This record gives sequence, structure tokens and C-alpha cells, in this order.
Amino acid sequence: RFSTERPAMIAAIEVLSAHTLRIGAILELTGVIFLHSLFLTGCTSPLFDVYAASMTGQPVDDYEEKMKAAIAAVRHWSLPSLYGQVPWMTGALFILGFQVKLTADPWLSSRHRLFRLGIGVLQIGAFLDVTWNLVNLAEWVIAVNYVKASDATITALIEGGFFWWPEMLYVSFLSLAVLLYGVSFMLLDVHHPEGGSTCLAWTLLVSWTLTGTTAFLRLLVPPSFAPLSVVVPLDTLQPFSLILSLTLTVVWSFLFEPAVNRGIYAEAGGADDYGPEHTPPRHCWAAIRRI
Repeated sequence: RFSTERPAMIAAIEVLSAHTLRIGAILELTGVIFLHSLFLTGCTSPLFDVYAASMTGQPVDDYEEKMKAAIAAVRHWSLPSLYGQVPWMTGALFILGFQVKLTADPWLSSRHRLFRLGIGVLQIGAFLDVTWNLVNLAEWVIAVNYVKASDATITALIEGGFFWWPEMLYVSFLSLAVLLYGVSFMLLDVHHPEGGSTCLAWTLLVSWTLTGTTAFLRLLVPPSFAPLSVVVPLDTLQPFSLILSLTLTVVWSFLFEPAVNRGIYAEAGGADDYGPEHTPPRHCWAAIRRI
């Protein structure tokens, strides 16, 4: 019995190892869409309407009504927010696993020095991605414990900065992580012998840079210190640029990771798990059509 189950387990591990980047990108995109849909549809936005004002002491119109809405958001949406954070966190771990795969393989680690630089940048970016996910996950795990607390307790939680300081911390890590993702994806694709799609790699550099820049600006321009004409565009642009970047990353992962696997298997003298050996064209649209 042991001898028949062990190969199946090894095969499952090999399949996961061969799809780490693709699984990670899809999971992160799923978590991002779910969590930002909660915010953009107004489910969790009342929290962010009051906590900044509570921290700065500036007056807010209809503060009592907004606080009641924020208390209701804590009670009704803490658990869904926690569920939405789990796939994002799991995706970050899979991307970190992809970086470990690149580092552990001698054939890949002996590539062009800029390719090795891309591996190092990806390591830092994935580590920051995991770190900020842990911060956000811990925030919602704690918030879930207050869903049955009294209104006064939840009010003290919000006014005490519980949702303010974790957001400052996780946005800082997030903005750095996505900036590094853009640089690393471009370096890895451009300096890989086969690569996925050069134009997609450069597009990822631009889109992830935009995402990181808007996150930094959103961090430096809190609602209580800037007019709505500045805050609203940043609040709108940041989640959409993040979703766009992750969508492009999913597409790119289906082009680049198979190329990485083919190189690993060819160097090891093994069979290609992706059908007949072929080198997909690096032209953007031609490469996408091969997915």
C-alpha cells in the first residue's frame, strides 16, 4: 500500500512544483478581486470613512452615522474579508515557491547575471508580499473576535487606530513588493534563453510600477489631509491597476513558467510534461495565442 501511494504523492508534488507561478498568480488575482469588490461595493468602506478622522481628530460630517456603519461593517464583513485574504496569502506563498525553484536549480542559477539579479529581486518582492499578507491576515483574524462585541468596544477598536496602523504597514510592504515584482518579471523574461513574451514583460514592468506608485501616493495622501479630488482618483486607480497587473501576470505566467520547466527538464534529460518540445514565439500576440 505504501509503495502505491508514494508515487502518486510525488507526482502531485511535481505537478504543484511545475505550476507554482501560475497557481500563485491566479490565487492572488482571485483574492484581490474578492477583497476589492467588498470595498468598492461599499461593504467595508465605512471603516475607512472614520478611522482616518479618528486618528487626526478632524471633524467629519455625520460622524455618528458613519461610525454606526463602520461598526456594522466590522460585524458583517470581517469574516468574508478574512476568507478573501487566505487565497491572496496562499498565492504569495506559491510565488515564493517559484522563486525557490529558480534558486535551487543549478541550470537556472548559472544564467546571465541579470537573470540572477531578477531571481534575487523576486525573492525580496515575494518575501514582502508574504509579510504584508501576514499583517493583513492577522488584522482580520483579530477583527473576527470582535464581531459579537458591544458597540462601545468596537468603537474603541476603530478610534484606537486598530485599522489605521496595520493599513499603513501593509500598504508600505505592498507598494514595495509590487514594484519589485515588475522589475523581477522583466529581468527574468528578457534574460531567459527562451522566455515567455518580451512585450508582456515590459508591460508588466510599467503596470506594476504604476500600481506601486499609486499605493505609495495613497499612503502619503490620507483622506483627512487631502481634498476628495485627489483622494478619490487614487482610491479608484490603485485597485484597478492592481487587478490589471495581476491579470497580465496570470497571462505571462502561462508563457514563462512552461519555458522555465522545459529548460529544467532538458538540462536534467527528462521528458517534457507539456507535450512536444517547442519554443513559443516571443512576439506578444503570437505568444498569447499559444496559451
